[in-house]
Amino acid sequence: MENDATLTRLYAVFDRYRLGDRVHGCPCCVGEDEECALATTPLRSLPAPAARMYALDAVLTWGTVQDFKHFLPRLLDLATLDSEGPDPDLLVKRLVHVKWRAWPREEQAAVDAFLRAWADRLLRAVPSRIDAPTCLGCLALAGISIDADVEGLCSAEDV
Repeated sequence: MENDATLTRLYAVFDRYRLGDRVHGCPCCVGEDEECALATTPLRSLPAPAARMYALDAVLTWGTVQDFKHFLPRLLDLATLDSEGPDPDLLVKRLVHVKWRAWPREEQAAVDAFLRAWADRLLRAVPSRIDAPTCLGCLALAGISIDADVEGLCSAEDV
């Protein structure tokens, strides 16, 4: 969702999370060169395939919750735009795994706003790599109710 205010807010809110010289992973699963490349690539330049590879093991066998928070804006952006990016369903499962609803309110609000904006775009038929049912399933899994949003959209279309 390029040039979207909610994406800008995500980057601003999660900017405080810095990486070391590498993002440590399970030595059986992640090579040292991958750990270093991930940590040294500028966040907004992280290519979709690298983001996808990290997301598959994020916080399970690769990196910490703090690392995940660092990458989250880029992961969500690529998940909603790029077919080679991380799977949105997987990212939402990671959010649930790291108990994002216990994060500071500002962080929760930024993630919530981004996911709602993504759903809004899909419900209004703005082209996306993900279909509306998948998006709505992700929101439900994340614990985000969009009843009022859908109701508002239906009311607007009835006019």
